[in-house]
Amino acid sequence: MERLSPSTKTNLDRLENLPDPAVKTIYIVSSIVAQAVSDRTDVMIPDDPVRDEAGRIIGARGLARV
Repeated sequence: MERLSPSTKTNLDRLENLPDPAVKTIYIVSSIVAQAVSDRTDVMIPDDPVRDEAGRIIGARGLARV
C-alpha cells in the first residue's frame, strides 16, 4: 500500500527582501509572494506559460496580478 505524504500549508508570516515600490518598476515574483502582497500593483506573476515539446515551461506570454 502506498503511503501518502502529509499535507502541508504554506504560511508567509513575514516577507523579506521584497524592495519597496519604485517608480516605473515591476517586480516579477512567485504566486505565493504575490498573494502575500496582493495590495501592491507593482508585483506581478508570469502568465500564459509557453511549453517545449516535453511539456516543460520555458517562458511566458504575459504577466498578471493576483
